[in-house]
Amino acid sequence: MCSSCGAIIDPYDAMYDMALRWEQMNEQLDYMLEQRKQIINYKPWLKAIRYLEKQYRGKKMIPECPRCNEPFYLEELNSWTGREFANTRIRKWKEEHDE
Repeated sequence: MCSSCGAIIDPYDAMYDMALRWEQMNEQLDYMLEQRKQIINYKPWLKAIRYLEKQYRGKKMIPECPRCNEPFYLEELNSWTGREFANTRIRKWKEEHDE
């Protein structure tokens, strides 16, 4: 019996219809599994790092400093600063340089 309209369906016809649509169902399943994998692997806090890595891959391009426009290697990033402190310094630098 059809769960949507209540019509009585022959079991053979139902199996035949499923067999005909098997590949379509597998494609839909693969698509949904790929979406699930992307959702599980999605880490918004890594977007900037992934972008840098994508640009840096192959070492054909290297980043440049947004302040002095000098190029640098990612390997040179060897120290980190707290966000609040960095935001204050960046804001002060922009004020001093009229940006």
